[in-house]
Amino acid sequence: MVLRENNVPAHVAVRRLQSPHRASVPFDSDDVRAAVEQILQEIGFASCLKPGGRTVIKPNFVADRDREHRLDDRQLAAVCTNPVVLDTVVRAAWQGMQRRGQIHIVDSPIEAADIEAALERLHIPQLLRAWQRDGIEVGFFDLRDFRFTRHFWVDSVTLAGRSWNLGWLRRQTIAGDPAGYVQVDLGEASYFERAFRQMDRLRFHASRWGSLRRWHTRGRHIYSIARRVLQADCVVSLPKLKTHKKCGLSLSIKNSIGFSNRKEWIPHFRKGAPPFGDEFDRRVGFSARFARRLRRVPLPGGHSLVINVVPISSSPPPIEGGNWPGNDVVWRAARDVTTAVIYADQHGTLQRSPQRNFVALIDGLIAGEGQGPLRPTPRVAGLLIGGREPLTVDTVAARIAGLPIAPLPILSADVHPDFPLGANCGTAIDQVLSAHCDAVLSPPLKLPHRWSSALTGNNGR
Repeated sequence: MVLRENNVPAHVAVRRLQSPHRASVPFDSDDVRAAVEQILQEIGFASCLKPGGRTVIKPNFVADRDREHRLDDRQLAAVCTNPVVLDTVVRAAWQGMQRRGQIHIVDSPIEAADIEAALERLHIPQLLRAWQRDGIEVGFFDLRDFRFTRHFWVDSVTLAGRSWNLGWLRRQTIAGDPAGYVQVDLGEASYFERAFRQMDRLRFHASRWGSLRRWHTRGRHIYSIARRVLQADCVVSLPKLKTHKKCGLSLSIKNSIGFSNRKEWIPHFRKGAPPFGDEFDRRVGFSARFARRLRRVPLPGGHSLVINVVPISSSPPPIEGGNWPGNDVVWRAARDVTTAVIYADQHGTLQRSPQRNFVALIDGLIAGEGQGPLRPTPRVAGLLIGGREPLTVDTVAARIAGLPIAPLPILSADVHPDFPLGANCGTAIDQVLSAHCDAVLSPPLKLPHRWSSALTGNNGR
């Protein structure tokens, strides 16, 4: 991230492509490539790169299935970064680095994700071979140091109006990042500091029942970040434009969580119901809590038993897991990790000035609306939005998606004055929106269940 004088936001570039009448190929790859190249030139991408240096590129390759179902090709396009966008950025980075140095593509998908399957469906192995053939020094690194492999006896079987899933998840140690990891303590710079009286209620997931107090207490907020990220001269985030049940929208700030190998250190909600918790939107009975526990039962060795019975209904599902506008946790964690990625030095110590350039290019060609991030409804939007400040780019993206930012604290909350992430209002943003008013989605991007009420100011907090 490079801030201009007086904290004036760096320029944000917007392109909206028109889709040809081909359902299977929504956009011509040459048009996408040209639009990405224009955006990168417009935001000064080349000036963010160091000749012979290190560039890290973080797409969103979160998964190729949700908890119950394998994603079809259109759903996958709404969940994962478009490979043409990735290819264009890699080639532009290599040129900007004067055809020497190292480019590392990284991601830390969800624990049970079969990243090889997702990459194969996105044709990433072919891209890696093409880059190698063209002399581009590119490597892909799965930042996870463990994963869960699925072993199911009953997998998405429909019976009596319900989807049944019964099996277990086997924890498997994998290589992870050969460069290792660095613990970054944000301390008082954390967005959790002074937020809650009871930080011992912070939780990662229902499958991990324990408190996160080992990593999050007053004055101490620790995240594990891949070392190669902190060794980079430039970090490029390539998020999808899609919704998220826990924070409304998943853009470049939320995409930063994938720079960490230890998602289980990252708070996602507070145990319980309001006023002290936001796991549920209201007090729930024992049976509901027990059924939620059965979905992932911890076993010895880090494995998990899965007993998941999901009603098949058109009515909104019950609110659980922090999947509602009252979640006051995950947006703070996403901002924390983004702060670490920009301001932590190679040793994990926060500095007052950015330690590396940050570039974001949001892929909204096929946007995801509704029940994101893993089960959104694909929407052909044709949007590409790029810039050099995460908050500024995300704010413009949300407004272009037709959404106000006030109900979205990941965008609207005040930024830590010592570690700015960009701007969420101001003349510069208004000018960008005015110049691209014809790109604004109509109707607006549809948010997950319960988030529509947040848009009218009744978010249930």
